[in-house]
Amino acid sequence: MGTPSDKLAVWLKARLTTLDVAEGETSITTRFELYHAIDGEGSTRIHTMSVTTPMNADETARELWGIAEQDSETRTSGVPQRYLVAAFCTDEREPTHSYPFIVRSNPLSVSKLFGQDTEPPTDKGMIAHVMRHDETMHRMVMMMTDATAGKLAQQNLQKDDRIAFLENKQTEFFELSQKLLDRTQERELERGETLQRSKRMDEVVGMAMAFLPVVLGGITGKFAPKAAATTARDKAIKNLLDNLSEQEALNVLSAMGPTNQALMIQLFQSYQEERKKEQASKPPILRNNPTEESSDEQKEKSL
Repeated sequence: MGTPSDKLAVWLKARLTTLDVAEGETSITTRFELYHAIDGEGSTRIHTMSVTTPMNADETARELWGIAEQDSETRTSGVPQRYLVAAFCTDEREPTHSYPFIVRSNPLSVSKLFGQDTEPPTDKGMIAHVMRHDETMHRMVMMMTDATAGKLAQQNLQKDDRIAFLENKQTEFFELSQKLLDRTQERELERGETLQRSKRMDEVVGMAMAFLPVVLGGITGKFAPKAAATTARDKAIKNLLDNLSEQEALNVLSAMGPTNQALMIQLFQSYQEERKKEQASKPPILRNNPTEESSDEQKEKSL
C-alpha cells in the first residue's frame, strides 16, 4: 500500500477537531464517505466510515487511501483515478466539506500476472545464462560458416571444371589451327613446286621443239651443217650446248621422259660430231684448247 498524502491527513484532523456552525446550531462531523469520481458521469460511493471518539486522523487517512488504491487496481491499469472524501454532520444528506485526491495505479506487470520468482538471480545463474547464450550463438555461427564454406567449395569445383573444359577446348583449337596452318604451308610449297616443274617442263619442251628439226634432219640424213646455211636458231642452240654445264645437263635430262632423253642425247652427239668436224677444218692456231675438249667429253659421258 502506498503512503497517503499529508494534506489528506491534515484535512481529516481539521474535520475531527473543528465544530461546524450552520443556521445557529453547532455540529461535528459524524461520518466520512469515499467516492470514486468520473468526469461527466458523477460519482460512486465505495465506502462509508462512522466517526468515533477518540479517532486518529493519520490512521483514518491511511485507511481511506488503502481503500482507494484497492479500488484503482480493479479499474483500467495505468490510468490515474480520481477519488473524493466527503464529511457529513448528523443525518444530513449533503456533505459539509469534501477533499478530492488522485491515486495513480501501477501498470500491469508480468509479476502480477504470473507471480514473482521464488528466489532472486545469483551471479552463478547469470554466468550460466550468458554461457548458454554464447554457446548457442557460437553454434549458429559455426553452422552458418559450414554452410557457406560448403557452398563456396562447390562453386569452386564447378569453376575448376569449367576452366579445365575451356583450357582443353583452347588446346584443341590451337592444335587445329596449327594443323590448318601446316597444311596451308604444305599446299603453298606443293603449288610452288608444281609451278616450278611446269615452268621447267615448258622450257624443256620449248628447247626440245627447237632442237627437234635438227635432230630429225640428222637422223634422216637431210641435215648437212654448212657454215653458210647457219641460222640464228642454230647459233643459239650451239651457244646453249656450249654453255650448258654437266650438272645442268643432268637436271635437264632428269626432267624429261625416256623418249625426250634419247632425242636429247642424239642432239648432243650430233652437235659434238659437227663441232669436231669444224675444229678439224680450222687451222691449228684457231682450234679450241684441250680444256674445252675435255669438258665436252665429260658432258658426253654424263649424257
